[in-house]
Amino acid sequence: MKKLVFVLLALSIMGFMGCPSSGPTLPPTTTGGGFFFSTFTSFNLAPPVIAPVTTIQGTWVKDQPAAVGSPATWTQTSNAAGIGIVLNGRAPADWKAEWKFSLVTACEGQTVAVTVHFVDDDVGLLCAVTTVVLG
Repeated sequence: MKKLVFVLLALSIMGFMGCPSSGPTLPPTTTGGGFFFSTFTSFNLAPPVIAPVTTIQGTWVKDQPAAVGSPATWTQTSNAAGIGIVLNGRAPADWKAEWKFSLVTACEGQTVAVTVHFVDDDVGLLCAVTTVVLG
C-alpha cells in the first residue's frame, strides 16, 4: 500500500509540474505561405552590397495576424544575385535568420531578427562588418 501511495504521489507531482518546454509551440502548417530573402553585407558602415551564395537558417519566432504557411526551420542558400526563396515559409511572421555560410566569413554565425510582412514579401538580411584598428 505504501508503494502504491508513493507511486500515485510521484505521478501526481509529475503531472502537475509538466514537461519542460524547449521554446514556443509551433502553429500548424497550412498552405499559402512563402517569401523571398535578399542577402547583403556592409563593410565599415558603407552602403550594403549584395552577398551572393549565402546560406541562411531561419527559425520561426512568432506569428503576425492571419499567418499562413509552415513555421518549420529552414535552410536556404541565396543565388548569385543574393536572392533566396523560402517555399511556404510562415507569413506574416517574425523569424530569426542566422548566417550559416558566407563568402565573408565574419558574417557566419551572425543573426538578425526579421518580420515577413506578407506572403511573397522580400526581406533584406544585412550582415554588418566593422573593422577595428588598434594602434
